[in-house]
Amino acid sequence: MKLTESAFLGQQITVHELVGPEACRVQPKQSRNPQNFLYAEFSHKFLQRNRIPRNKDGTWTISNPEKNTEENIRAGRASNAYSAGRTKKLFISAAEVKHLPHVPTFGYVVREQDPPLKIDVEKATALGVKPSKKYRLLQQGFPVQSDDGTTEVLPSEVAASSSDRARKFVLLGDNCETPEPMRRIMQDADVMVHEAALHHKVQSDQERGHSSAEMAGAVAKSTRAKVLVLNHFSNRVQDIEDVQGEVERAESTNGETSVVVPAHDFMEIRVPREGFDTSTISASSDSKSE
Repeated sequence: MKLTESAFLGQQITVHELVGPEACRVQPKQSRNPQNFLYAEFSHKFLQRNRIPRNKDGTWTISNPEKNTEENIRAGRASNAYSAGRTKKLFISAAEVKHLPHVPTFGYVVREQDPPLKIDVEKATALGVKPSKKYRLLQQGFPVQSDDGTTEVLPSEVAASSSDRARKFVLLGDNCETPEPMRRIMQDADVMVHEAALHHKVQSDQERGHSSAEMAGAVAKSTRAKVLVLNHFSNRVQDIEDVQGEVERAESTNGETSVVVPAHDFMEIRVPREGFDTSTISASSDSKSE
């Protein structure tokens, strides 16, 4: 922001810095490491730096929402409510992926909190709890007193059947390999974005630090991603036929584990609240996310 003379009209910007990646610890001595020194160009009156240390398991925790309290639930401020909108809080974590020497590169995982329970009104009414704000507590797993105050009603007694679950999104930076810490947190994604910059006619992927479409397809298969979105294509990919060829190469190593689609500008993917079922999903990538 300082270098570009950006003006934010008093808006506070928080930058979350992942401290301690392997790539930074082996940087050449002559390189400048903003993790170890406070350079002037990394300072700005509207900039707040949030340094996040690496966990013992090799991952970083960027956001870890606390459990909802009864007070927040009663006030209608549950952070996992369907109506939470922009106040909805998500689990966000990161781990390193392998790219080029001395270049720290990361993958990110965004996951929802478990959704609220759905309440069977007939069951709840039969147990003495008519529709009211008490349902908010039941939805979040808290027991409530019946309306006449004589009985405690448990969420499990009034829960309706629901297929809704926490949805998961994975975004991988430039890479030629996903190390074990990244693999561990990226399992079972509804949507995974993976680069395909290494063209099938070019070799030496380890030297270039990139992945081919075939490599991306294999990663999606091994981690059970429902949808694989290919991005960052080689400049050798010139037209729609070339793009389709890359999609087919990813499919060739994916074993029909994932639906493979190519990324495009302003792309949005709708993820149903129950997540994707690859046996019925269609590759319609222009629908809006829910």
